[in-house]
Amino acid sequence: MRRFRPAFLRILLGAAFALSGSLKLLQPSQEFLSIILGFKIVGGETARLLSVMLPWGEFVGGVFLALGLWAEPALVLLWTLNSLFIFSLGSSLARGIPLKDCGCFGKHFLLPVWATLLLDLGFWVAFLALWRLKDRSLSLDRAFQK
Repeated sequence: MRRFRPAFLRILLGAAFALSGSLKLLQPSQEFLSIILGFKIVGGETARLLSVMLPWGEFVGGVFLALGLWAEPALVLLWTLNSLFIFSLGSSLARGIPLKDCGCFGKHFLLPVWATLLLDLGFWVAFLALWRLKDRSLSLDRAFQK
């Protein structure tokens, strides 16, 4: 049987977040802003700032993780964002706030909120596995080692 390759998991996670960020970047930031406001956690200028910054963080962090370039900081960034997404979705479910869309993949891939929460929990476990394994195969970081 073949050995598990953490590099493929890193590439898949990075690609998922790069795709998610890019789909948000292709739509007007007001659309994502309305989704953020729908969570009823932050408002005003904070929500506006998040609607602009989160997609860029997902996109850039995803590309860097997939390429394995500055993979550890990219992993920490995306894991942190993923943890914030889990908190936001869980908080909304616990408070009974109806969400039509979590905003994860724009309007291209809609899942029920509970399914998105399960997906994000799976991503969280995958980030934990990558952190513990510290595999650098198929990584640009490896090319820059001394």
